[in-house]
Amino acid sequence: MAALVEAKDPWRQAVTLSEETWEKHIVCEHPEMGAMASRDEILSCISQTISNPLYICQDAIHSNRRNFYLPFILPKPYQRSYLKVVVEYRKRWFGLKGYVRTAYSTTALKPGEKIIWQRKHQ
Repeated sequence: MAALVEAKDPWRQAVTLSEETWEKHIVCEHPEMGAMASRDEILSCISQTISNPLYICQDAIHSNRRNFYLPFILPKPYQRSYLKVVVEYRKRWFGLKGYVRTAYSTTALKPGEKIIWQRKHQ
């Protein structure tokens, strides 16, 4: 099954989003993600969040997950402050590879997460 999103994070590690994760988790569990004008538009936002986030946080529970945040506004009534993309990293023979576990809108960084990377102001 082909990846819907293939992006590189700021550390140049490959991250993918599968169609199965998109359909069976993101769209089902987070209906606001399907409220965008088109699937391509939201997939582009997910890719941009991975490759050019404002913040990357260490997940508060899972040591192999990082949470990517980018300011993001969805249509009403789903307006929030950030798009959050959760990426799970797995060791491969060539290094780490990231897999999107979920993506959704949120109003703030989750308590307990530690910022491990922040985009420099340009």
